Amino acid sequence: MRPAIDLIAKQCGVSKTTVSRVLNNRPYVKEEIQKRVIGAMRKLKYSPRQMSVKMIVAIAVSRQMGLYEGAIISGMTSRLLQRGIGVRIQPAEDLDLNRTFDVGCLIDASLQPGLEVGNKGAKGIPCITFNNVINGCHSVRSDHAQGLELGLKKLSEMGHKRIAFVLNNSEGWGNSERVKGYQQGIRKHRLVSETGLLQRYEKNITEALAKCLLLKPTAIIVSGEDAAIEANYAVKVLGRRIPEDISLVTFEHAAVSRHMFPPNSTISQDLQCMAEAAADLAAAFLEGKGPKSPKDFIFKNSFIERESTRHLKGTRQ
Repeated sequence: MRPAIDLIAKQCGVSKTTVSRVLNNRPYVKEEIQKRVIGAMRKLKYSPRQMSVKMIVAIAVSRQMGLYEGAIISGMTSRLLQRGIGVRIQPAEDLDLNRTFDVGCLIDASLQPGLEVGNKGAKGIPCITFNNVINGCHSVRSDHAQGLELGLKKLSEMGHKRIAFVLNNSEGWGNSERVKGYQQGIRKHRLVSETGLLQRYEKNITEALAKCLLLKPTAIIVSGEDAAIEANYAVKVLGRRIPEDISLVTFEHAAVSRHMFPPNSTISQDLQCMAEAAADLAAAFLEGKGPKSPKDFIFKNSFIERESTRHLKGTRQ
């Protein structure tokens, strides 16, 4: 039986992360340590190729990546590389799940219904889903229902009672949770409940917003980090001023939300923290320390108030 990575680390007097960095040709390892690790591997007749496979994490993504997915992948990749772990970005559409993966762990960040790698059953390796729930898989996810309920709570405190919710027509887990949170928040905060205030769209968000505006809401929540720019533009095309005519809440994206005109109030997922948590969980599996049974790591949302929402008359500023 070939020795494990911890045996080589022990013989060389270094950490397992350092051994991994040598195997994956990562920088910032002293030449003397590199020679020591390689020498120990040769002495123990350990194949660098076989060992490095166990120190690689595959991240499955959809080809239809937006700003949201880019932020997630960046956070995961940076964290894994910092830990000396190799990363393979793999389009979910091209994955052959009938074979055993030559990686140590798989993170499913495809976020597209029908593409969920974990649902198809990756063989022989741990699978972590990101912002999704699949039976038998570990998950790192946002509490989407809590996020929508929080958005309604904050708008209610500003005096808004007619609040619309617009989202795309995806039937994935995330949308289902957000709809549940919207419905719960409407009841909890005694807001106006009207069927047309909840609108879905396939490609044209402007049409969905136009239908909402016919019912005269004072505020609209638009789901999805990548929808913020289009939603701001569409509201203005429809002849409404933000926030004078309509308050608008979108989902936080650090590179976009605060730079909109006006800067958007947002429901914020801590994507950086979530991405790092997924990477750390994958690293734990590579080290043989991951949970044995499926476990969910759930993160709460926060609300960031900016200039796209206003307090109605009679409410405390």
